[in-house]
Amino acid sequence: MKDVNAPARVPTGYLLFCDAKRKQVKRDNPDMSMTELTTVFGKLWGQSSDKVKKPFMDKAMKLKITRDKKMEAYRQTTEYADFLKRSRTDTMIRKYASQLGVNKKEFRMFPSDPNAPKRPSTSFFCFANDTRASVVKKNPDCSIGEIGKMIGANWKKLSATQKGKYEKMAANAKGKYEKAVAKYQKTADYKNYLKILFCT
Repeated sequence: MKDVNAPARVPTGYLLFCDAKRKQVKRDNPDMSMTELTTVFGKLWGQSSDKVKKPFMDKAMKLKITRDKKMEAYRQTTEYADFLKRSRTDTMIRKYASQLGVNKKEFRMFPSDPNAPKRPSTSFFCFANDTRASVVKKNPDCSIGEIGKMIGANWKKLSATQKGKYEKMAANAKGKYEKAVAKYQKTADYKNYLKILFCT
């Protein structure tokens, strides 16, 4: 995982050289792909003398020294301490999450079982799923967020009797979910999930 608060990494002498030559190389090779251009940069760098390379290497060294000083100061901050703590947690969880086929940019807690039955919809979401298409049709130019607010407002306007229909749908969904969970908990996938979970 990346520490977004850390001082940015600095380019190497080679990358500074590429940046300096980029316009010329592109102008001389307009039909080349990025991969092909990379090969050209590599050849130019390899053919350059130490005298030509020196300004780029010197600049890269100065940038690195400045960055190292900033990094040394950053390591004394609470932001860095927090990153280290999150990084250790992420590393530990990632090792086991990969066995479940789960991948994320950052793990702050152990992932839920990807093979488990999905949780049932609440009465509101039953209503939202039932009415979303008609709301979108009446308001074709509205964003997803705006549609969501409209559905929420419509839900609040429903009487207890009207909400009862969706509460019943949610109760039925919950009953099916509980049966599915009971069935799933007897499977090898569930036992494997528990094994991985408690290994952490």
